[in-house]
Amino acid sequence: AVDAASTGRGVTLQNNSNTIIGTVNLTAVDDLFNNVGSWLTAGGTSDFGGGNDLLNNSATGLIDAADVAGTAELTTFNGLEQFTNAGRVSLQDGGVDDRLVTTGNFTGAGGTLLIDAVLQAGGTADVLRVDGNVTGQSLIVDGGWTTW
Repeated sequence: AVDAASTGRGVTLQNNSNTIIGTVNLTAVDDLFNNVGSWLTAGGTSDFGGGNDLLNNSATGLIDAADVAGTAELTTFNGLEQFTNAGRVSLQDGGVDDRLVTTGNFTGAGGTLLIDAVLQAGGTADVLRVDGNVTGQSLIVDGGWTTW
């Protein structure tokens, strides 16, 4: 969706109210991605490059990291140093075992993580894996896939 790696200087990607579909490939220096709209990146690998990169998902932002029920999708944010979520991050697609992996730190800024889960003995769920530090607060909402 966005390929800015060849620019040679840091970029600010501002998604105000649009829908970005696909992955991002950013630069080898500091980059900033402000998501106020929707980013549909299910099953993709985004490369934030080098530098000190920041992804801000605002209160009205949606990052959709899974969209095919019955397929265990893997969405990856490589090279991302800081992911701050005040909006919605969705792994809900009607099936479990989807994963969103981020290489940096995650700050819950009052946002919501939407997952599918089977809450019973031996049950499974979608996963947000953070390879860095986790701070702040986020609401986790099960998409109703739960069986008892």
